[in-house]
Amino acid sequence: MHSTVTATVTAFSFLLAICGIFFYFLGIPSIVEKDITAFRRLDNDAGGFSSWKEALIPLQFNVYFFNVTNPDEVMQGKNPVLKEIGPYVYDEFKSKMEYTFDGDTVTYMLQEKLYFNEKLSGCRQEDDIITILNVALMGTAATIKKTFPMGITYFNQAIPHLFLGKNTLFKGSTVREILFDGVTIYCNSTAMAATTVCKAMVNYLPPQIRKLENSSNFAFSLFYNKNKTATGPFKEIRGIKNISNVGTTIEYKGKLHLEVWQENSTCDLVRGYDLSALPPFVNPQMNLQFFVPDICSALHGEFTGEGKISDIRVFRFTGDT
Repeated sequence: MHSTVTATVTAFSFLLAICGIFFYFLGIPSIVEKDITAFRRLDNDAGGFSSWKEALIPLQFNVYFFNVTNPDEVMQGKNPVLKEIGPYVYDEFKSKMEYTFDGDTVTYMLQEKLYFNEKLSGCRQEDDIITILNVALMGTAATIKKTFPMGITYFNQAIPHLFLGKNTLFKGSTVREILFDGVTIYCNSTAMAATTVCKAMVNYLPPQIRKLENSSNFAFSLFYNKNKTATGPFKEIRGIKNISNVGTTIEYKGKLHLEVWQENSTCDLVRGYDLSALPPFVNPQMNLQFFVPDICSALHGEFTGEGKISDIRVFRFTGDT
């Protein structure tokens, strides 16, 4: 009788050990994977949804300029002498607004905010004066060429009135003016060419050009629209059906294929992950592509090795250069 009980207990213990090993190697990973999947789906009840809507950790946005140190000599036909200045570091916060669900997709508008990081920028300040090609002149010329090609003749005649100074091709402006506040386009001249250009611009203003309040003048800046208006709409996959597709952008401004790059170019395809919604379970064999609306194209991330951050094992992917 004692031998039978001992054998039964031994068999039960062995079976329990087998079940424990099975649960440890298969059961726990399966439960963890299921929980992570539920956490990462783009759904109101998902644990990670709030961080998708409002990024808690900012991206680091670095701006470099090539300062032209001899603009007057360049106007006389000499080669420009350039000096790289930067980085001017900005903390970039992204938030998603006006989102709506439709099956396995979500559509939203994206709001970006840039804040100057004095500490990381070091000795560089937003009041630094940088001499570069006159961004206001170049931007206005591009707008007129695209919307009213015949107006280029008027524009050439209007340049001395719209952009004051003896050298209108190059202009010294502060970093803040170039990026946000704007370089002034003067429209208070009575010259016919200038008034013609200014009147025509009102109806065809790109995001970089705005009319100044209580003034007839305009201002051109690279990123003013970033801090003031939302862009989109974007449509991306929620990961309900397949979590590996979560955050994949499939439409931008209602288009699957943009018209920015060369005709029939794959650069115009809307494809790639949203940077704030990378899928879980990333491995070195994955083909990581990220859709970047600022360049109206996708960047590719290539696995370049492993590393550690706070003793946590991480994979390093390096983007296109």
